[in-house]
Amino acid sequence: MKICSHIHTYHSEDCVSRVEDIVEKAIELKYDLIIVTDHDTTKGAYEALKVAQGRINVIIGAEFGTEMGHILAINIDDTVEKNCMKTGKKYDFDDLVKKVREQNGLLFLAHPVQSRAKINFDFVEKLDGIELINARVESSFAIKKSNELNKRIRAKYNPSVIAGCDAHTIKELESTYMEVDVPDSSQWDIKELLLGDKTLYLKRSSYKLIAWNKLTRNRGKGIKHKMKQVIKMILGIFIDFKIALGGNSFEAIRICKEDQ
Repeated sequence: MKICSHIHTYHSEDCVSRVEDIVEKAIELKYDLIIVTDHDTTKGAYEALKVAQGRINVIIGAEFGTEMGHILAINIDDTVEKNCMKTGKKYDFDDLVKKVREQNGLLFLAHPVQSRAKINFDFVEKLDGIELINARVESSFAIKKSNELNKRIRAKYNPSVIAGCDAHTIKELESTYMEVDVPDSSQWDIKELLLGDKTLYLKRSSYKLIAWNKLTRNRGKGIKHKMKQVIKMILGIFIDFKIALGGNSFEAIRICKEDQ
């Protein structure tokens, strides 16, 4: 079973991807299941479920911004975003955990290297796991730091791990997916799929594409952010060319329960 997780739609302010295009692309890529996680809302996931019409499995989710970082809440409904406590624009981490647990949902820390975990990762113990791979952690430096942090977290808490494409464009759906052996594809449980044995697949997204998306979609950012993304776009042209020369084939990482 092929699973693509951490997908954004136009319901996220930094994304313009139409839900119809996401569903069609996922079907084209032969994914069996997609997990749609827009920023702080389940609207995109519900729309995807309606658009899919049974042609592909859709799990309702959202990526909530909290004081600890971005948390992927999976297999939930819209009452979480409506009822969870907030301070300003951020959701209260502990209340989010409580609300999701009440629904028997799952919780994963998205891109740990961009979270509070860099300072203290004890809060990870309250979650089901972490995003071991996030295709938007793009620079070599960030990837190195991410791998080091993930290694320390796994050594202490041994959390379950998932891969997320963190797609803000249609093209990024191709970057990362998970594969799980399911004896009967008509009978499965999302907890067993994400917490059990799996293989994570990753190939590099276009650095230029990611920088362009961040430049054009993050409208609230200042000139410093824009200049940074322009520089990344220029560098991305050369990095993308170098990656293309190497073939940019999928890297596979096998994860077993005893490894988690």
